[in-house]
Amino acid sequence: MSASFLSRTIILSRFLKTDKQKISTFINYNRQVHRTLKPKPYSITLVAPNSYYYQIKWDQNMYSYNFTTLVTYNDTYSIVRQFSSYEFMRTIDILNYGYDAKYVNTEEFYKSQAADTALVHEDEENPGMKLFTISTIEHSQNLTITTKIDINLEEFSNHFSNHTLLSQSYYAFFDQENHSIISSPTFNNSLLSSPTYGNDTIINKVNELDHRYSLSTVISNGNTNIISIIPLRITYSIFHHLVVICDFTQLISSSLWETSKVFLIYLSVAGFLTLLCIILLLRALNRKNKKLISINNSMESYLVNDAGILFKVIQKIRNLELNHPDETIMNRILDGVVQKIAVHNVHPYICKNHCKFCNELVNSKEYINMESLPNYYATWKDIIGSQIATYKNIGDLKFRWKLHQSHPVKYLVQLFAAILVKEDLLIPQIDPNCLIEMVKFYAENFCKDPSITALQLNAFYNIIHTQFKYWVTNKVDLLLAYIAALFFLPDYDKLAKYSYDNQFYTTQPIFEDDLITVTKVFGHPICVSFMDRVEILEFITRYIPSWSLDTDFAKYCTSTILTLLESQFVWNDISSFGALRILIESPYFSPMEESKDRETLLLFLLCYAKMAPFYSPAKISDEVAIKFLECHGIDTTDQILITNFCIEVVRNIVVPMTNNLTKFVPLDIHDKNSKAIIEHWTHKLKFISATVEDE
Repeated sequence: MSASFLSRTIILSRFLKTDKQKISTFINYNRQVHRTLKPKPYSITLVAPNSYYYQIKWDQNMYSYNFTTLVTYNDTYSIVRQFSSYEFMRTIDILNYGYDAKYVNTEEFYKSQAADTALVHEDEENPGMKLFTISTIEHSQNLTITTKIDINLEEFSNHFSNHTLLSQSYYAFFDQENHSIISSPTFNNSLLSSPTYGNDTIINKVNELDHRYSLSTVISNGNTNIISIIPLRITYSIFHHLVVICDFTQLISSSLWETSKVFLIYLSVAGFLTLLCIILLLRALNRKNKKLISINNSMESYLVNDAGILFKVIQKIRNLELNHPDETIMNRILDGVVQKIAVHNVHPYICKNHCKFCNELVNSKEYINMESLPNYYATWKDIIGSQIATYKNIGDLKFRWKLHQSHPVKYLVQLFAAILVKEDLLIPQIDPNCLIEMVKFYAENFCKDPSITALQLNAFYNIIHTQFKYWVTNKVDLLLAYIAALFFLPDYDKLAKYSYDNQFYTTQPIFEDDLITVTKVFGHPICVSFMDRVEILEFITRYIPSWSLDTDFAKYCTSTILTLLESQFVWNDISSFGALRILIESPYFSPMEESKDRETLLLFLLCYAKMAPFYSPAKISDEVAIKFLECHGIDTTDQILITNFCIEVVRNIVVPMTNNLTKFVPLDIHDKNSKAIIEHWTHKLKFISATVEDE
C-alpha cells in the first residue's frame, strides 16, 4: 500500500542527481511520506543500478533517521556512507561528510539490490524484527530504478486488523511467492503454498479461484462461507494477495441480532411511554372523579372564579342559609336581601354575558347575542385568518418601536388583523376582508403616523383585554372601539378632499365649493369635530355598506362609532374623564348592562390609549412623544419648552387618568412608566438648561 502510494506520486528521475537541492527535496519528500502514511514506513530505499543508491531508515522512536548513500571509491569499489538526521540536514554534502560504514563491490552490491524480491526477511541491525519489503521497477532514461519500502510487520498487522470490518473474518496477506506475511491466528499460513493440503472444501475452493480477483461462496460443514481474493497492484503488476474468508451464517446472525437489539430497544421505549401515558391518564381521571364526588356531595355551588362580585355575594348568602336551616326568621331576611340584590339596575357590573343568570340581569335592547348568529364566519377564520402573519406580543407595553418604523403600514395592518382573529371579532354584517382593506388604504394615504397609531392601538388592546376583560364582552362594541382606535391621527383635509372628489357621501354634501374645508364653513370646534367624525364615518361606510341601511344594527353601529370617535379630540379628554369620574361614584354604574355607561367607559379608555406615548417605556416615549406633538401641529423646536410641556402632560393629565382607572383595576406598570418618564424628562431638562447656560 505504501509502495503503491509512492509509485503513483514520485518522479524518480528528478532525484538522480547529487546536487544539494535535489537531495534536500528527496529528504523532505520522504519525511512528508513518513508523516502522512499509516502505518509509517520503517525505511525507504531508492536504487538506480550502477548509478546511485539512497536509503532513509528511521530509528525505533520513528522521529530521527539515518541517511545512507553509495559513493564511488574507484572503478571496482564503492563506499557505503551514512549520515545522522541532524548531521545530514546541517551539511548535505555526501562527498566530504558522513562516516564510512564499509567498502563494497559496486557491481555485486547493485546485483544484490536488483535480486531482492518482495519477501519477508530479518533486519540485520535489529534481529528478530520482521520487515515487509515491496519492490517496484521503473524505467527512466534507460535506467532500471527500484523503490523499496520497509514497514514494521507488527505495526502493519495491527493497523490492518483495526480496519477489518467483521470480527468473524479470517484473513491472510501473501507475497507473489505465496509466502504468508501476516494472517489471523486461525488462518492456515500454508494455504496457497500447499495446494494439496487436506481435503477441506474451503481450501480446495481457494486454490481454484482466479487470483487476479475473485469473490465466491462455498458450503463447508453446513456453514456458508464467503471467500474473497483481492490482488494488490503496484504500477500495474500484482505483487501481493489478500485472502478474506468469513462465515456467512455468523454474518447474517450477527446482523439480525444487531437489528433485533435496536427493535427491542425501540419496542421497550414505546411500551414504557405507553404505560406512562396510561398512568397519567388514570391519575387525571381519578382527580376529576374526586372533584365531581366532592361537588356532588357538597351543599355549595362551585361557580366560575371570575363570575363576578354579585355571584359570590349570592353564593355566600345561600350557603349561610343552608348551614342554618332552623333559623327561619334569619333565612326569611336573607331571602329578601338576595331579592333586592338581584333587582334590575342594582350593582350588576363585573358580570359575564355567557352566564344564564347574568343574561337575565343584562336585558339591553342593544345587546346582540353572538351565539345565535350563523357560525359560517368560522370558515373565514380557518381559511384566511390562519394565513395572517403572526404578530408577536400583542398588548405588550414594551412596544417594538424600531420594527414598526421600518414598515409602519405593514405592521399596523398585521396588528389590527391579529386582534380580529385573536379576539374573534367576526360578525356576519361586516366583511373582515373589506375591513382589513380599509385599514391598509387608510394607513397608506390618510394616517399621519401609522407607527404611533399602532402604539396607541396596542395600548388600547392591553387595557381592554387584560384589566377590563369582563367589563365589555359585546363583540360589536369591541369591534367598534378597535375601529375607532385606528383614527387617532387622521389627516382630515386629505380625507375630506378624497371623499368629496370621489363622491363617496351617502347623503348630500354639506358644502359645494371645491377645496373648502369644514373648518372654514363651520368654524366652531364642536361643529368641526362633528363634521370630522362624519367624514370618517363616510369613509368607513364605503367599506361596510351595511351601515348605510335603515336597520337597527346600522343605527346602533353609526351612533356608537360617532360617540367613540370623540376620543381623537384633545378637548374631550377632560370631559370624558369627568363623566367617568361622576359615574363611578354612582351605585347604578353598570357598563355590562347600560349602553350609555358602556360608551362612557370605552370613550375614556380610548382617550387613555391615545395618551400611550406618555406612559410607554422611557426609551420609546422620549422619541414618540415629540412625534405625537408634531402630528398635532405643535412646534417642537424649543427643547426646553417642549420638555416642560411633556412633563406637565404626564403630571396633570396621564397620572390623574391612571388614578381614575385604579379605582377598578391595578395599573402598576402604567404608574411605574409614568414616574420613570417624569424622572427621565426632568434630567433631560436639567441637561438642556445647563447646555443653554454654557452657550
